[in-house]
Amino acid sequence: MLTDIVKTKEECVCERAERVAAELFRIKPAYLIDAIRREHRTNQQLIAVFILELLQHWSHEYESGNYDLRNEATCEMANDVMDDRTPHLPYI
Repeated sequence: MLTDIVKTKEECVCERAERVAAELFRIKPAYLIDAIRREHRTNQQLIAVFILELLQHWSHEYESGNYDLRNEATCEMANDVMDDRTPHLPYI
């Protein structure tokens, strides 16, 4: 079927994100932070919203016990960070 061949925009973005994630450990965080710092403020806001949504997801995973030793610390820290917070940021 054609739908088996054609990927959605979301699938393509996720595949690229997987490749980026695999490479992140090879660069210093300061380089990525500096690159984001130089982005347009609207793009910085969109990146921040994504990061907060991701933290919220990991926090919910921690609360539901859906983690293992590989990501327990990540989920626990996200839960501490997001404690009684919402990932909502104004879009201006």
